This record gives sequence, C-alpha cells and structure tokens, in this order.
Amino acid sequence: MIVRDVTLNIMPSRSVYLGLLDIDIRGRLDLKTSQGEATPADIVKYLFSYALVADEVCMQGSAPLKSKSVFVAFTQLAEAFQRNELHEEKPIFSFVLSDESESYLSYLVERLSFLRAKGGHNAERLAYLGNDGLAAAQALDKSLNLANVKKRTRSVSSEYKSSLLLALRSGRHDEHGIKDEVAARAIQILTDEQIIQTHYLLESLSLPDIEQVNAVYRTARERYRRSNAYGSESLNSETKPHYQWKNIWSYLSQLGLTGLLAKNSVLTPTLLYKLRTLKSLSAMNDLYFECQDQADITALVNVLHEFRMNGKLRSLLRQSPGAAVAFFFEALNQAEIGYKSVNKGLEQLAKTFLLDVADEVFAKKVYAIYSCAELLSKDIAALTS
Repeated sequence: MIVRDVTLNIMPSRSVYLGLLDIDIRGRLDLKTSQGEATPADIVKYLFSYALVADEVCMQGSAPLKSKSVFVAFTQLAEAFQRNELHEEKPIFSFVLSDESESYLSYLVERLSFLRAKGGHNAERLAYLGNDGLAAAQALDKSLNLANVKKRTRSVSSEYKSSLLLALRSGRHDEHGIKDEVAARAIQILTDEQIIQTHYLLESLSLPDIEQVNAVYRTARERYRRSNAYGSESLNSETKPHYQWKNIWSYLSQLGLTGLLAKNSVLTPTLLYKLRTLKSLSAMNDLYFECQDQADITALVNVLHEFRMNGKLRSLLRQSPGAAVAFFFEALNQAEIGYKSVNKGLEQLAKTFLLDVADEVFAKKVYAIYSCAELLSKDIAALTS
C-alpha cells in the first residue's frame, strides 16, 4: 500500500500554463480572435475549454490586473478559482503568484514601484493604471483564499534571464531574426539588470527598425512564457501539441461541445464541475493524451469526425469493426481530405496505442474510441437538456 503525504503540493498530472492571457507590446491582450482582441466572453470560453481537458489551468498572477477582460472572465468563473469539482480547495484555475507575494495587492504595489523606478513609457505600468489594477487586486484578495492560491516553486526571473541570454548568444540569426549588433546590446542590458522586464528592454534598445523590435519581442516573449510555465510547474500551451488551442478546439468540436461553448450564459462553475466529473469525459481525455504527437492527435480527431458524420460507419462498427475500418479508410479517400497523410497518421496511432497494426486489433481500438465518444455525447445531452 502506497501512503502519500497529503501536505505536499503535488502538481496535477495535466497542468497547463496559458501565456496568451497577458498583454502584448502595445499593452493589449495577446489572446486574439478573428474579430480582434478577445472579449470577456471569448476568455470564458477559452478557459472553460482548457478546463475540460486539463486538470489545472494556470495563468500569470498579474493577468487580471492588466486586463479588464481577464478580470471580468474571472468574476464569471470565480468559484472555480477557489476549488475543484471534488470540493477540494485545489482550484481548477490559478492566477499564479511568486512565493514572495503575500497577496495580489502586495504584488501590485511592489511591481508598480519597480516599474516607476524604471521610468519611461512602460506598457505594463500603463496597463495596471488604465485597467484599474488596484481594484482588481483588492477584489481578488477578498474573493480568494490566499493560502490556496498557487505559488511558483521556481524563479521565473532567473529562468527568463538565462534562457533569453542563451538565445541571444547563440548567434542563430536565421532562427530568431535578431542582428548581431542588436543581440550584443541586448546582452549588455540583460547582464546589467537583475530583474528583466520585456518592455524596459525594448525601450532601452531604442531600435528604429520595427522588424528588429518585433524580432526581439518575439524571442523575449517566447522565453518569458516558457519561464512562467516552468515556474508554475505546468506545460506551455504554446509549445505542447495537446494544449495548443487549435488542437483543443478541434478535439472538443468533434466531441460535439462547440454549441455548448458558444453559449456564454451557461458556462458556469457548476456546469464545469458536472462535466469534469463525467467518467466518459475522463476516459475520452485519457485517449487524447495517449496520442504522442501532432500526427496522432490529427488521426484521433479524424476518427471522431467520421463517427459524427457517417451513419453507415456507426452501423458497421456495431456489426463488424474490421469492415468498419476498411470503410473508414475508403471514406477518407473519397472525401479527398488528405488520405495518404491521414492514413499514415492512423497507422502511427495504431502503433502508439497497440504496437500492432493488424486491422482487427486496430478496429477494436477504433471501436473503443467511438464507444467512449458515444457515451460522452449521451452524458452531455443529459446534462444540458
């Protein structure tokens, strides 16, 4: 019998860091939609979607202090920032703080003091002031049990500085697009600074070439997101295929959840708790995370798509799984949706799951995927009817 020390802060097995819920170089939210900057409703859908797949969803502690839209989204899902679906004081969502910060207000006061000392036109400082970060910090401190707010276990500043210096010293212009002379100046600034702030770095460089500004910014922001994910002991949604938004959305779409996710008024913590307790969703997510790479994820999504679209396939699966698989490949071929690449992906999926690509064995796996998806569809319908 294994005895676990429940006092330890053990990271959930599926913890994701959402770096796009931060401001860009102009002080606007990084998360965009086809209509422009994400609205509070867009952010609620974004958070809700990730919480259907991940155990824990982490964001930068300052995110709701710099963006009114993020703070408004928080108010809609506030209870899920306090506990999980098992009534444990282990939040599904976390605005992660550093271990030195006692509260969101103390973080804000310290950060503004730091930025004020830097001077100049700083987008981060203006975001705090323009979005009433003080009121947001006070509201968070009042709403949340600060003893349960997730704290970073590793230094983001040191990881950010070392990883950015490593990138700049690499000399790989073809990789990050930064000229040698610009990289040399950036290295000098970083070396002289104990705490790195992206907007201050860009202002200090005083670059007239907008392409170089963008190149430095992209490189810095990529390292900053990775460092925050590292500090939160989470996986970066921008780099891990399972957590990239395009895959999350494709996966949830084929599970028939897009209609539900489009109804902002129903996206409440109560509904989220109910969905997360569904055994069928947990089983489906297990299948999703068994995928090893992008090819596997694409193959799984295509399997689910055919289940949803093709009535004959559903009937064949019940009668003869082997015949259904043969029909499935033929349907893909006739639909001209990239048969060869999809076929290869499905073969890889079979190898990943089974280490055996025999049609009969693979058919059983495909049938298991379908059965799980069908049960989940019924469970969701029962919850939302």
